[in-house]
Amino acid sequence: MGPADTKTLRIEYNNKWPARFPFPLESQFAALLAEKNVVVPFKPAPLAPSDDAGFHRILASILDALDALPLRPDRAFEALWTAIDAEAFRVFDTGKKNTSRFVQLLAQIESQPDGAAAWSALAKFVELAPLHSCEYVARRIFDALNDPDKHSPNFLAKIKPSVGIDFFNAFAEKYNKLWVDEKASRPATQRKAGALFQLVLKGREVELGNNRYKLNETQRISLIASAVLPNVRNEKFHGDSFPSYRSSAAKLKTYAGGYFFMEVAYYLILNVFVYRDFKSIDLRAIKGNIEDNCILYQNVFGKFARD
Repeated sequence: MGPADTKTLRIEYNNKWPARFPFPLESQFAALLAEKNVVVPFKPAPLAPSDDAGFHRILASILDALDALPLRPDRAFEALWTAIDAEAFRVFDTGKKNTSRFVQLLAQIESQPDGAAAWSALAKFVELAPLHSCEYVARRIFDALNDPDKHSPNFLAKIKPSVGIDFFNAFAEKYNKLWVDEKASRPATQRKAGALFQLVLKGREVELGNNRYKLNETQRISLIASAVLPNVRNEKFHGDSFPSYRSSAAKLKTYAGGYFFMEVAYYLILNVFVYRDFKSIDLRAIKGNIEDNCILYQNVFGKFARD
């Protein structure tokens, strides 16, 4: 189905509402889930009762997220981001003013008792980053370096400390130079640069220039959680991204990327429950939930890891 047909469908959906019908990609995704015998490719963690008002404010966002699944992980992400953003501001208001609120949020998670165990569990999921999402990271760096908008300086200011300035400079020297000098080969450059980030997020050592680099767990999580996720959210908030699942350009791998970002946001929130001592879940349960969802994610989206 071509672009014109998708445009027609969007108009038809508007004109027939409140009647509903699935878009082509939504039908393909439903077929994939049926093939895998999966209703929703995500399992929320069980939560113990709590009367804490802060807990229930965050839980309300989680429920909104769950209501958006399975077809709209982008909307689920937006619901979860509401809670993450509010918590990041809360942490920032009580912390240092010389670092971003998201960096401080991650530091709060990592510094909690047994924070290393929580970090390792989250890093295991980050290792599953699909190529589609890693290409997104590379493309946004190229855009920020060569066609910057008002958000680009802030994005680069988060990316650079996450990966290290030496790694960033070596990356730009190799891949951004190709991006600028060989415009006809940009799709191939984006794919190669994305593949590099995919290796990095798996904790692999990579070679750039005359040096080798390997990011630790904190750097890998920070790259996604404090640099990439806020950028994803900003694009949606400012209308800079096209609706992902009702576009002719969208493919099943778009769902792999959507669920990846959504789930990272969810695991951050679970850790907020722990360090705020809501007594609704503990780190052991979070680790188990991440492990279960890693299996589920690989079962449904594994074939798109390199797509």
